Amino acid sequence: VMISKISSDVHLSHILFGDVLGIGDSELWQTVIAGAIALTVTLLLRKDLLLYVFDPTHARSIGLNTGVLRTLGADGAEAFANGAYILVPAMRVEVRDTSAAGDCFIGVLASALDRGLPLKAAMTRATIAAGIACSRAGSQDSIPLRAETDLAVADL
Repeated sequence: VMISKISSDVHLSHILFGDVLGIGDSELWQTVIAGAIALTVTLLLRKDLLLYVFDPTHARSIGLNTGVLRTLGADGAEAFANGAYILVPAMRVEVRDTSAAGDCFIGVLASALDRGLPLKAAMTRATIAAGIACSRAGSQDSIPLRAETDLAVADL
C-alpha cells in the first residue's frame, strides 16, 4: 500500500477503474467508500478469500511482503515493513515541476525491489530519482535514466 500526503485531482472513476491511486486528504472518503464496497462484495461472495487476503502471517508464509509505504513530498518517504520503521529523507533540489515525481518514485522503487534491493536502498534510489525529476520541467522527459540515478546514489 502506498499513500501520499500530497493532494491530487483524483476522481472516483480513477480509483475504481485505474491501476495507480494517489490519496490526499480530500480523496480519502472516496477510497474508504470504494474499499467498503469491495470488502462487502468479497464478504458476500467469497468469504474464503478473506482468510488469505487479510492474513499477514499467511501472506508472509507464501513469500509476500507486507507493509505500508508513504511518500512525504519534500520530506522524503517512510515505510513500516517487517516490524521495522524506515525513513528516507528527500534529495534537496530547486523544484521546477512535480508532475512526474510520484510516478518516478514508484517506478524506481518497483524496479529496485524487483532487482532484489532491500527496501531502504530501494526507497533511497526512488527518492533521489524523484528529486531529479522535480528539478526538471515536464513529465516523462523529467524522469532520469537508471545510469543518472546510479551516479546520484554513488555521490551519497
